[in-house]
Amino acid sequence: MKLTALLLAAAAAALPNSLEPAFAGECDPTETQTLHQPGALPGDIFGRGLAVDGGAAVVGSPGGDGLEIPTVPAVGILTMFHRDSTGAWIADGLFANPRNATYESFGERVAISGDFAVTNARPRTDLPEPHRFGAVYVFGFNGNAWAIADSIIPADTTVVNYFGEDFGIGGDKLAIWNDGALGTGNDEVHMYRQVGGAWIVEAILLNPDGDNQDKFGSSMAIDRDGEVLVVGSSEFGPGLIPGRGAIHIYRHDGTQWNFEQRVDSPNPFGGNRYGLRVAIDGNTIAVASPYTHVSGANNEGAVYVVEWNGSQWMNVARLTASDGAPQDQLALLGADVDGDVVIAGSPSHGTNPTDAGAAYVFRKPAGGWTDATEDAKLVPSVPGQFGYFGYGVGLGDGVALVGEPGNDEQLVDGGQVSVFRLECEGTTAAPPVGPATGGELRVWPNPVRAGSVVRFAAPVGPMSHVVVRDVRGAHVRSFTGTEWDGRGHAGALLPAGTYFLEVRTDDVRKMARVTLVR
Repeated sequence: MKLTALLLAAAAAALPNSLEPAFAGECDPTETQTLHQPGALPGDIFGRGLAVDGGAAVVGSPGGDGLEIPTVPAVGILTMFHRDSTGAWIADGLFANPRNATYESFGERVAISGDFAVTNARPRTDLPEPHRFGAVYVFGFNGNAWAIADSIIPADTTVVNYFGEDFGIGGDKLAIWNDGALGTGNDEVHMYRQVGGAWIVEAILLNPDGDNQDKFGSSMAIDRDGEVLVVGSSEFGPGLIPGRGAIHIYRHDGTQWNFEQRVDSPNPFGGNRYGLRVAIDGNTIAVASPYTHVSGANNEGAVYVVEWNGSQWMNVARLTASDGAPQDQLALLGADVDGDVVIAGSPSHGTNPTDAGAAYVFRKPAGGWTDATEDAKLVPSVPGQFGYFGYGVGLGDGVALVGEPGNDEQLVDGGQVSVFRLECEGTTAAPPVGPATGGELRVWPNPVRAGSVVRFAAPVGPMSHVVVRDVRGAHVRSFTGTEWDGRGHAGALLPAGTYFLEVRTDDVRKMARVTLVR
């Protein structure tokens, strides 16, 4: 295997026995690190696919050559990273397209949630039209290392068309788009659920509006708990306004997915492509509308914030770039939301040099989301022509990662990812972790045997929101209450080790370390 020494070196950077995950603090973004693919080569375009969850990230290099000897060009590479106790991001896994096939764009689109990361391979070129289908690959982290966990193709390959072009994952749920099922022409969203270590089809969702031209499923996101699904329909448009766009929202009741609501673009004009990209965190959805005209400029683009108010989902704010220009297409290729922060990439921004790119950070004001321009603009430290900084963006616990696949600093089109610390003082974001105020967070028993109940008490109340993270900082569970049973998102017992309970109310944030033993 090529790069064996590099992988061993990454593995040697083992996690210490004791570390505290990093969290957001103040407010000004600071670039702290640049990431590269181990063993990078020209044309890797590292950073074209990018996703973050807590202290874990996955980065795709769809132009990367294979890891086998002799190498196969443009097989595609997936690199896993974790954040260590110092805040540095360390590579801890490297994977090539399992089919070892070329030019399938493996790693161009990625997603991560908890201990699962997902990417796809484009429709197989060795199959005749129109029966081409792609594959979706799921990778799992077992507490020590990443490994491929499953490869998913449609159950009936005779009635699919471009299966796997997009997907979303959250908790133990996985959504996969089937672009125009053969025989019907209808777009479908295939819903999977993890059962006994395998991903099993749970449902096939059809466009509630019954229109096969809406691109229903062309973007998808599932919340971390696997309870809310957002499906973009970027070509939706009644009457003579196609491409206005909409999102469809579903909620899982523990047994099945139920359609909850459609939210339309608030822009009355067609061609905005509202819903071309979506992201969700809790009760907040970020919706890309990259072809929106702002202040008369063609295709500047915008991101809309959609919030759940307890009874319905509503558009509450339009976010735009203060220096947006025609054809910048904000969020065309990515947007993310984490708590009270939204980020959107604009890889085509800039004329000197051309398409150097930028990313824009928006923070929720104390009074709530409202129409606004950015709070911070992120740019590459060395802007390069056709660098496409902002092609991929991701947020996690006060940190932003921004992909720049055309970066030439080390290798021509080798690509890189820039890491920024986003500190959020003066907003509604959670304050930095510090000494407990008004009493300590008490946890018992501790250590605890996996499967037993951990109880905690502090001046916080029974409706406190609780987030559980592993030592990498990855989000593994969230819930409301004062007890934790040692299980993760999917309901399975977590491996033995150290975890961190973070308990939040409106004005209190406390943490405690818990050790699970077998």
